[in-house]
Amino acid sequence: MYKEYLNHAELALAAYAKNLIANLQIKDSLTDEGFSTTQADAFILKYRVVTQHTDATGLSATVFANDATGETFLAIRGTQITDPADLFAGLSLAIFGSTLLQPQYASLKTQVQAW
Repeated sequence: MYKEYLNHAELALAAYAKNLIANLQIKDSLTDEGFSTTQADAFILKYRVVTQHTDATGLSATVFANDATGETFLAIRGTQITDPADLFAGLSLAIFGSTLLQPQYASLKTQVQAW
């Protein structure tokens, strides 16, 4: 059970890495977000990036695949305090108490349906 938590935590942290599809230096992107070199090497051996989606709402979502098990995972980057779009999204959720008017949720829903 703890190994599963570790795997999910690594996927969540990897979701913060930018340009995983376009960036040939995936290891550098992972280490920039807090992975050690050893962790990044192990992560790259275990997972591959299927696709990554970012947009003007501040949404960033990445689909990873574990080819050994056939599992796929959707990892969604959390709020970044330095991103005004993220702050607006969090504020709208706090004020309205619903995802109904939340632009990141709407964008994510549309993207997941497209995938």
